[in-house]
Amino acid sequence: MQLKLVIKKLEASSMFKKFKEKHPDFYLVHAFMMVEKGLSEWQIGYYSKKKDKIVVFDVGKEIQQNPESDVFKKGGSVKKVELDKVKMSFDDALELADKHIKKKYSAESVTKKIFILQKVDNLMWNVTFVTQAFNLINLKIDAATGKMFHDERTSILKLGKQ
Repeated sequence: MQLKLVIKKLEASSMFKKFKEKHPDFYLVHAFMMVEKGLSEWQIGYYSKKKDKIVVFDVGKEIQQNPESDVFKKGGSVKKVELDKVKMSFDDALELADKHIKKKYSAESVTKKIFILQKVDNLMWNVTFVTQAFNLINLKIDAATGKMFHDERTSILKLGKQ
């Protein structure tokens, strides 16, 4: 299911409407999808600047609300994702990332694909591939233009040494 339809389904649910009634200051900040042996369900995050907390909804056949939790960020607040500015769909981002990996990292065997739609400096698909060789390949794709602006491969084994 397309991301915009997933969010529409979530925001139309009675669970979400009750949540927004009680918490009108929460706004959309991310959409997360992990692809491993097929598609998993979307996780959609909403953030409150006032509380500095995030609430994540799992959206699959059923919708589940997770409890408020702390946010992983470096100072400031989390930027709002404006869906109307997202021109590159999840499917397009997946296709572009897969083609790039096959071309540039053809020797790597990917075991997991992690996609996060978020706004840091700009609205982007933050894509991470986990490989059998214990490498992480991180790509950042502008969600408005579809242009890749970051490509980095690092070893998982080196992460603990940093």
